[in-house]
Amino acid sequence: MNSTTHTISRRIVIVNPLASGKPTGIGIASTGLGNLIHSENWHHATRANAIFQWINDKFPLKPLRLLLRFLLAQLIPLCYSKNAFIVFTSHHGPIWKSKKHAIIVYDLIPLHYPDQAKMQTLYYRKALPKVIKAAQEVVTISQATKNDITKCWPEFNARTIHVIPAVSDRIDSITSSNTPLAVRLAKKTFLFVGARYEHKNLNLLIRAISHIHDKSPDLDYNVVVIGTDESVLQNTPNLATYIEKGIVKTHGYIDDTTLSELYNTATCLIYPSLIEGQGLPPLEAMTRGCPVICSRIDCLIETCDDAALYVDPTNETELAAAMLQFIQESDKSEIRKRVEKGFSQINRFKKVKIKEEWIRFIEKLT
Repeated sequence: MNSTTHTISRRIVIVNPLASGKPTGIGIASTGLGNLIHSENWHHATRANAIFQWINDKFPLKPLRLLLRFLLAQLIPLCYSKNAFIVFTSHHGPIWKSKKHAIIVYDLIPLHYPDQAKMQTLYYRKALPKVIKAAQEVVTISQATKNDITKCWPEFNARTIHVIPAVSDRIDSITSSNTPLAVRLAKKTFLFVGARYEHKNLNLLIRAISHIHDKSPDLDYNVVVIGTDESVLQNTPNLATYIEKGIVKTHGYIDDTTLSELYNTATCLIYPSLIEGQGLPPLEAMTRGCPVICSRIDCLIETCDDAALYVDPTNETELAAAMLQFIQESDKSEIRKRVEKGFSQINRFKKVKIKEEWIRFIEKLT
Protein backbone atom coordinates (compact mmCIF):
# COMPACT_ATOMS: atom_id res chain seq x y z
CA MET A 1 0.00 0.00 0.00
CA ASN A 2 1.31 3.43 -0.88
CA SER A 3 1.97 5.47 2.27
CA THR A 4 0.15 8.50 0.84
CA THR A 5 -3.19 6.66 1.10
CA HIS A 6 -3.01 6.45 4.89
CA THR A 7 -5.18 8.77 6.96
CA ILE A 8 -3.97 9.81 10.40
CA SER A 9 -6.43 11.80 12.49
CA ARG A 10 -4.04 13.19 15.09
CA ARG A 11 -1.39 15.79 14.49
CA ILE A 12 1.98 14.05 14.75
CA VAL A 13 4.84 16.24 15.98
CA ILE A 14 8.44 15.18 15.33
CA VAL A 15 10.96 16.31 17.95
CA ASN A 16 14.66 15.65 17.35
CA PRO A 17 16.65 16.22 20.58
CA LEU A 18 19.85 15.26 18.73
CA ALA A 19 19.43 17.78 15.90
CA SER A 20 22.87 18.82 14.70
CA GLY A 21 24.69 20.17 11.68
CA LYS A 22 27.13 17.26 12.00
CA PRO A 23 25.19 14.29 13.34
CA THR A 24 27.00 11.08 14.25
CA GLY A 25 25.87 7.72 15.57
CA ILE A 26 22.38 7.92 17.04
CA GLY A 27 22.11 11.48 15.72
CA ILE A 28 22.22 10.15 12.14
CA ALA A 29 19.35 7.74 12.80
CA SER A 30 17.41 10.34 14.78
CA THR A 31 17.71 12.90 11.97
CA GLY A 32 17.00 10.29 9.32
CA LEU A 33 13.75 9.32 11.04
CA GLY A 34 12.67 12.94 11.31
CA ASN A 35 13.23 13.41 7.57
CA LEU A 36 11.49 10.13 6.79
CA ILE A 37 8.17 10.69 8.50
CA HIS A 38 7.73 14.38 7.73
CA SER A 39 4.55 14.73 5.67
CA GLU A 40 1.23 16.57 5.57
CA ASN A 41 0.07 15.27 8.96
CA TRP A 42 3.52 14.77 10.48
CA HIS A 43 5.11 18.06 11.48
CA HIS A 44 8.59 18.95 12.65
CA ALA A 45 8.69 20.90 15.90
CA THR A 46 10.66 23.55 14.06
CA ARG A 47 11.41 25.90 16.95
CA ALA A 48 12.17 23.14 19.44
CA ASN A 49 14.43 21.36 16.95
CA ALA A 50 16.26 24.61 16.21
CA ILE A 51 16.87 25.09 19.95
CA PHE A 52 18.09 21.51 20.27
CA GLN A 53 20.50 22.05 17.35
CA TRP A 54 21.77 25.25 18.94
CA ILE A 55 22.37 23.35 22.19
CA ASN A 56 24.11 20.43 20.47
CA ASP A 57 26.29 22.48 18.14
CA LYS A 58 27.10 25.60 20.15
CA PHE A 59 27.57 24.51 23.74
CA PRO A 60 31.17 23.38 24.36
CA LEU A 61 30.46 21.52 27.61
CA LYS A 62 28.85 18.12 27.05
CA PRO A 63 27.35 17.87 30.58
CA LEU A 64 25.57 21.20 30.01
CA ARG A 65 24.22 19.99 26.65
CA LEU A 66 22.78 16.88 28.28
CA LEU A 67 21.16 18.91 31.06
CA LEU A 68 19.62 21.42 28.65
CA ARG A 69 18.28 18.64 26.39
CA PHE A 70 16.72 17.00 29.44
CA LEU A 71 15.08 20.22 30.65
CA LEU A 72 13.74 21.18 27.23
CA ALA A 73 12.24 17.71 26.76
CA GLN A 74 10.21 18.17 29.96
CA LEU A 75 8.56 21.30 28.56
CA ILE A 76 7.71 20.24 25.02
CA PRO A 77 4.44 18.33 25.69
CA LEU A 78 3.08 21.44 27.43
CA CYS A 79 3.36 23.34 24.13
CA TYR A 80 0.91 21.13 22.23
CA SER A 81 -2.78 20.34 22.44
CA LYS A 82 -4.20 17.02 23.57
CA ASN A 83 -4.88 16.09 19.95
CA ALA A 84 -1.17 16.17 19.14
CA PHE A 85 1.03 13.10 19.50
CA ILE A 86 4.74 13.78 19.96
CA VAL A 87 7.46 11.46 18.68
CA PHE A 88 10.83 12.10 20.31
CA THR A 89 13.27 10.63 17.80
CA SER A 90 15.75 9.66 20.51
CA HIS A 91 15.83 8.48 24.14
CA HIS A 92 15.37 12.04 25.44
CA GLY A 93 11.86 12.66 26.71
CA PRO A 94 9.76 13.75 29.69
CA ILE A 95 9.93 11.88 32.99
CA TRP A 96 6.24 12.67 33.52
CA LYS A 97 3.27 11.06 31.76
CA SER A 98 1.94 13.39 29.10
CA LYS A 99 -0.21 10.55 27.67
CA LYS A 100 0.69 11.78 24.21
CA HIS A 101 4.34 10.97 23.44
CA ALA A 102 6.65 8.19 22.29
CA ILE A 103 10.40 7.80 22.63
CA ILE A 104 12.98 5.72 20.77
CA VAL A 105 15.70 3.78 22.58
CA TYR A 106 18.51 2.90 20.18
CA ASP A 107 20.83 1.03 22.52
CA LEU A 108 22.02 0.77 26.12
CA ILE A 109 25.72 1.10 25.34
CA PRO A 110 26.42 3.64 28.15
CA LEU A 111 25.31 1.05 30.71
CA HIS A 112 27.72 -1.52 29.32
CA TYR A 113 30.60 0.93 28.84
CA PRO A 114 30.13 3.42 31.69
CA ASP A 115 33.52 5.11 31.28
CA GLN A 116 32.95 5.91 27.61
CA ALA A 117 30.66 8.88 28.35
CA LYS A 118 30.12 9.29 32.07
CA MET A 119 27.34 11.88 31.92
CA GLN A 120 25.46 9.74 29.39
CA THR A 121 25.88 6.80 31.75
CA LEU A 122 24.41 8.86 34.60
CA TYR A 123 21.45 9.78 32.38
CA TYR A 124 20.88 6.14 31.39
CA ARG A 125 21.05 4.95 35.01
CA LYS A 126 18.98 7.65 36.68
CA ALA A 127 16.73 9.24 34.06
CA LEU A 128 16.15 6.73 31.26
CA PRO A 129 14.10 4.25 33.33
CA LYS A 130 11.79 7.15 34.28
CA VAL A 131 11.64 8.33 30.65
CA ILE A 132 10.67 4.83 29.48
CA LYS A 133 8.06 4.51 32.23
CA ALA A 134 6.52 7.90 31.41
CA ALA A 135 6.23 7.34 27.64
CA GLN A 136 2.89 6.25 26.26
CA GLU A 137 4.78 4.21 23.66
CA VAL A 138 8.37 2.97 23.47
CA VAL A 139 10.09 2.05 20.21
CA THR A 140 13.45 0.40 19.81
CA ILE A 141 15.41 -0.42 16.68
CA SER A 142 16.17 -4.12 17.11
CA GLN A 143 15.04 -7.18 18.98
CA ALA A 144 18.51 -7.28 20.54
CA THR A 145 18.02 -3.82 22.10
CA LYS A 146 14.51 -4.74 23.25
CA ASN A 147 15.97 -7.80 24.98
CA ASP A 148 18.66 -5.64 26.57
CA ILE A 149 16.05 -3.22 27.95
CA THR A 150 14.04 -5.97 29.63
CA LYS A 151 17.23 -7.59 30.91
CA CYS A 152 18.46 -4.34 32.48
CA TRP A 153 15.01 -3.39 33.82
CA PRO A 154 12.84 -6.51 34.29
CA GLU A 155 9.90 -4.31 35.32
CA PHE A 156 9.46 -3.42 31.63
CA ASN A 157 8.81 -7.04 30.65
CA ALA A 158 5.09 -6.39 31.05
CA ARG A 159 4.89 -3.38 28.74
CA THR A 160 4.81 -3.37 24.94
CA ILE A 161 8.02 -2.28 23.28
CA HIS A 162 7.76 -1.88 19.51
CA VAL A 163 10.64 -2.84 17.22
CA ILE A 164 11.08 -0.65 14.13
CA PRO A 165 14.52 -0.54 12.46
CA ALA A 166 16.51 2.67 12.37
CA VAL A 167 16.80 4.57 9.12
CA SER A 168 19.83 6.20 7.56
CA ASP A 169 19.68 8.73 4.75
CA ARG A 170 22.95 7.18 3.57
CA ILE A 171 21.24 3.89 2.69
CA ASP A 172 18.85 5.43 0.17
CA SER A 173 20.87 8.45 -0.91
CA ILE A 174 23.66 6.46 -2.56
CA THR A 175 23.45 3.89 -5.30
CA SER A 176 25.20 0.58 -5.73
CA SER A 177 28.87 0.95 -6.58
CA ASN A 178 30.18 0.32 -10.06
CA THR A 179 33.53 -0.72 -8.60
CA PRO A 180 34.11 -4.35 -9.63
CA LEU A 181 34.94 -6.76 -6.83
CA ALA A 182 38.25 -7.60 -8.51
CA VAL A 183 39.27 -3.93 -8.33
CA ARG A 184 38.27 -3.75 -4.64
CA LEU A 185 40.29 -6.85 -3.80
CA ALA A 186 43.32 -5.61 -5.72
CA LYS A 187 43.30 -2.35 -3.77
CA LYS A 188 43.59 -4.20 -0.42
CA THR A 189 42.22 -1.29 1.62
CA PHE A 190 40.14 -2.07 4.71
CA LEU A 191 37.80 0.49 6.27
CA PHE A 192 37.02 0.91 9.99
CA VAL A 193 34.53 3.51 11.30
CA GLY A 194 33.75 4.91 14.76
CA ALA A 195 37.23 4.60 16.24
CA ARG A 196 36.81 6.90 19.22
CA TYR A 197 34.24 4.65 20.91
CA GLU A 198 35.60 1.78 23.01
CA HIS A 199 32.82 -0.63 22.05
CA LYS A 200 33.74 -0.29 18.36
CA ASN A 201 36.71 -2.46 19.29
CA LEU A 202 39.61 -0.81 17.45
CA ASN A 203 41.97 -2.68 19.78
CA LEU A 204 40.91 -5.99 18.23
CA LEU A 205 41.71 -4.70 14.74
CA ILE A 206 45.18 -3.51 15.82
CA ARG A 207 45.86 -6.89 17.45
CA ALA A 208 44.76 -8.61 14.23
CA ILE A 209 47.15 -6.40 12.24
CA SER A 210 49.93 -7.37 14.68
CA HIS A 211 49.07 -11.04 14.17
CA ILE A 212 49.29 -10.65 10.37
CA HIS A 213 52.47 -8.55 10.55
CA ASP A 214 54.25 -11.02 12.83
CA LYS A 215 53.61 -13.91 10.43
CA SER A 216 53.79 -12.07 7.08
CA PRO A 217 55.53 -8.70 7.49
CA ASP A 218 55.82 -8.14 3.74
CA LEU A 219 52.09 -8.36 2.92
CA ASP A 220 50.91 -5.24 1.12
CA TYR A 221 47.60 -3.82 2.47
CA ASN A 222 46.35 -0.82 4.42
CA VAL A 223 43.59 0.09 6.85
CA VAL A 224 41.73 3.42 6.88
CA VAL A 225 40.45 4.23 10.39
CA ILE A 226 37.73 6.88 10.67
CA GLY A 227 36.82 8.77 13.85
CA THR A 228 40.16 9.03 15.62
CA ASP A 229 41.11 11.80 18.01
CA GLU A 230 44.07 12.42 20.29
CA SER A 231 42.78 10.08 22.99
CA VAL A 232 42.46 7.22 20.48
CA LEU A 233 46.01 7.77 19.27
CA GLN A 234 47.32 7.81 22.85
CA ASN A 235 45.28 4.94 24.27
CA THR A 236 45.33 2.32 21.51
CA PRO A 237 48.41 0.09 21.91
CA ASN A 238 50.57 -0.22 18.76
CA LEU A 239 48.35 2.10 16.70
CA ALA A 240 51.15 4.65 16.34
CA THR A 241 53.52 1.87 15.25
CA TYR A 242 51.35 0.84 12.32
CA ILE A 243 50.70 4.45 11.36
CA GLU A 244 54.47 4.92 11.11
CA LYS A 245 54.77 1.75 9.02
CA GLY A 246 52.14 3.10 6.62
CA ILE A 247 49.70 0.24 7.23
CA VAL A 248 47.13 2.39 9.09
CA LYS A 249 45.85 5.79 7.99
CA THR A 250 43.65 7.75 10.40
CA HIS A 251 40.99 10.44 9.97
CA GLY A 252 38.76 12.35 12.38
CA TYR A 253 35.23 13.39 11.40
CA ILE A 254 34.53 13.09 7.66
CA ASP A 255 31.49 14.22 5.70
CA ASP A 256 29.02 11.89 4.00
CA THR A 257 30.49 12.45 0.54
CA THR A 258 33.95 11.35 1.66
CA LEU A 259 32.54 8.37 3.54
CA SER A 260 30.54 7.37 0.47
CA GLU A 261 33.72 7.43 -1.63
CA LEU A 262 35.48 5.21 0.90
CA TYR A 263 32.63 2.69 0.89
CA ASN A 264 32.69 2.83 -2.90
CA THR A 265 36.32 1.74 -3.19
CA ALA A 266 37.19 -0.16 0.02
CA THR A 267 38.10 -3.82 -0.17
CA CYS A 268 36.04 -4.48 2.94
CA LEU A 269 34.42 -2.80 5.95
CA ILE A 270 35.65 -4.19 9.28
CA TYR A 271 33.05 -3.74 12.02
CA PRO A 272 34.07 -5.79 15.09
CA SER A 273 31.82 -4.03 17.62
CA LEU A 274 31.24 -5.55 21.03
CA ILE A 275 27.70 -4.14 21.22
CA GLU A 276 25.39 -2.17 18.92
CA GLY A 277 21.78 -1.12 18.81
CA GLN A 278 21.40 -2.14 15.19
CA GLY A 279 24.55 -1.35 13.24
CA LEU A 280 24.00 1.05 10.34
CA PRO A 281 27.56 1.11 8.86
CA PRO A 282 27.36 -2.50 7.57
CA LEU A 283 24.13 -1.61 5.76
CA GLU A 284 25.71 1.55 4.35
CA ALA A 285 28.63 -0.55 3.11
CA MET A 286 26.33 -3.18 1.56
CA THR A 287 24.49 -0.44 -0.32
CA ARG A 288 27.79 0.36 -2.03
CA GLY A 289 28.62 -3.28 -2.75
CA CYS A 290 31.35 -3.21 -0.11
CA PRO A 291 31.93 -6.58 1.62
CA VAL A 292 31.56 -6.66 5.41
CA ILE A 293 33.41 -8.42 8.21
CA CYS A 294 31.56 -7.95 11.51
CA SER A 295 31.10 -9.32 14.99
CA ARG A 296 29.16 -12.45 15.68
CA ILE A 297 26.77 -10.72 18.10
CA ASP A 298 22.97 -10.81 18.20
CA CYS A 299 22.20 -7.33 16.88
CA LEU A 300 24.58 -7.57 13.92
CA ILE A 301 23.37 -11.04 12.99
CA GLU A 302 19.84 -9.60 13.12
CA THR A 303 20.91 -6.73 10.85
CA CYS A 304 23.23 -8.48 8.40
CA ASP A 305 21.84 -12.02 8.33
CA ASP A 306 24.02 -14.09 5.97
CA ALA A 307 25.38 -11.11 4.00
CA ALA A 308 28.45 -10.61 6.23
CA LEU A 309 31.48 -12.64 7.26
CA TYR A 310 31.31 -13.06 11.04
CA VAL A 311 34.14 -13.21 13.56
CA ASP A 312 34.43 -13.53 17.33
CA PRO A 313 34.91 -9.92 18.56
CA THR A 314 37.35 -11.11 21.23
CA ASN A 315 39.55 -13.20 18.93
CA GLU A 316 42.18 -11.34 16.89
CA THR A 317 43.34 -14.58 15.23
CA GLU A 318 39.87 -15.08 13.77
CA LEU A 319 39.73 -11.50 12.50
CA ALA A 320 43.23 -11.82 11.03
CA ALA A 321 42.17 -14.98 9.17
CA ALA A 322 39.12 -13.18 7.77
CA MET A 323 41.27 -10.26 6.61
CA LEU A 324 43.70 -12.68 4.94
CA GLN A 325 40.84 -14.07 2.86
CA PHE A 326 40.63 -10.63 1.26
CA ILE A 327 44.36 -9.86 1.17
CA GLN A 328 45.20 -13.20 -0.46
CA GLU A 329 41.95 -13.33 -2.49
CA SER A 330 41.55 -16.95 -1.41
CA ASP A 331 37.78 -17.29 -1.88
CA LYS A 332 36.41 -14.77 -4.37
CA SER A 333 33.23 -16.73 -5.03
CA GLU A 334 32.24 -16.67 -1.35
CA ILE A 335 32.97 -12.96 -1.08
CA ARG A 336 30.95 -12.26 -4.23
CA LYS A 337 28.05 -14.33 -2.85
CA ARG A 338 27.94 -12.25 0.34
CA VAL A 339 28.02 -8.99 -1.63
CA GLU A 340 25.00 -10.14 -3.66
CA LYS A 341 23.20 -11.12 -0.46
CA GLY A 342 24.01 -7.66 0.89
CA PHE A 343 22.06 -6.03 -1.93
CA SER A 344 19.05 -8.15 -0.97
CA GLN A 345 19.50 -7.55 2.75
CA ILE A 346 19.39 -3.74 2.53
CA ASN A 347 15.91 -3.92 0.99
CA ARG A 348 14.61 -4.68 4.51
CA PHE A 349 15.90 -1.28 5.65
CA LYS A 350 14.84 0.96 2.77
CA LYS A 351 12.98 4.12 3.73
CA VAL A 352 9.73 3.11 2.08
CA LYS A 353 9.47 -0.05 4.21
CA ILE A 354 10.38 1.65 7.47
CA LYS A 355 7.99 4.51 6.76
CA GLU A 356 5.16 1.98 6.32
CA GLU A 357 6.04 0.47 9.71
CA TRP A 358 5.92 3.88 11.37
CA ILE A 359 2.60 4.73 9.74
CA ARG A 360 1.07 1.46 10.94
CA PHE A 361 2.43 2.17 14.43
CA ILE A 362 0.94 5.67 14.53
CA GLU A 363 -2.39 4.55 13.06
CA LYS A 364 -2.88 2.23 16.05
CA LEU A 365 -2.60 5.24 18.34
CA THR A 366 -5.16 7.31 16.46
